[in-house]
Amino acid sequence: MNNAPTIREKLISMLINELSDEEVSAVLNYAETLHITESSGDDNAENDPLVGFISGPTDLAERTEEILWAEFGLNKSQEDHG
Repeated sequence: MNNAPTIREKLISMLINELSDEEVSAVLNYAETLHITESSGDDNAENDPLVGFISGPTDLAERTEEILWAEFGLNKSQEDHG
């Protein structure tokens, strides 16, 4: 007999016990958008709830070295002078 919680039970537990009201609101908005998008058969990227879900600078890979140098309080130009 399998007593492991179902995926729905895990979600409900997380919604009740772990997430803040803001996080629950974001999950609800996402679920509503996902449901509307899937039920309408709309494949338009503008209506895709995942577009923009994770946002940030697009040049992160190009800036990796600069970011690492900044973590040490240095500029990339100080590389040969340190």
